[in-house]
Order: sequence, then structure tokens, then C-alpha cells
Amino acid sequence: SKTGGTRLVLKAKSPVWVRIEDKAGKVVMTQMLQKGDTYRVPDRDGLVVIARDGSLISYMIDGKEKGVLGAPGEILTGKSLSIKDLNSQG
Repeated sequence: SKTGGTRLVLKAKSPVWVRIEDKAGKVVMTQMLQKGDTYRVPDRDGLVVIARDGSLISYMIDGKEKGVLGAPGEILTGKSLSIKDLNSQG
């Protein structure tokens, strides 16, 4: 069941700066997320995330909590947001 066409949702565990780009390097979103803020990632191929600390961003796929995007203090530089890649990182 798709929620409004968005399968992937990011959620900030603490204030964290997040930027999402497409495969051409065009910025899709740049914002400071506050604790508890969520961002619905558009269902598009080739999106990547850049963030100061991957452990501060948890993510849900199809409404299920899956974990965090990175290790504590890990700087994300163009990490794939494809569902397939995220599912295989566990």
C-alpha cells in the first residue's frame, strides 16, 4: 500500500541538516530538520542524500521503521536513497 506515492520517509532524531540531490546533481531538497520532523522522499530513481550525521536520520519504508541512514558521526556524501539499496544495507 503506497502512502500518497511516497514509499520512503526520513525522520530526524535530532536537529540535522539534510540535502537531497538527483542523479544530475540538481538539488531536490535542502533543509534543517528539527527533531521529529519528517520528509517524504519523492519516488524517483537516482536520488542521493548528503547529511552531516547519518545516525541522526531514521527512515521508514512503506511505513515500517528500518533503522538509521548511517553510523554515529558518519557524514553522508551522496548515499543512495533507492529502496533496493536501503533494503540491502541491513
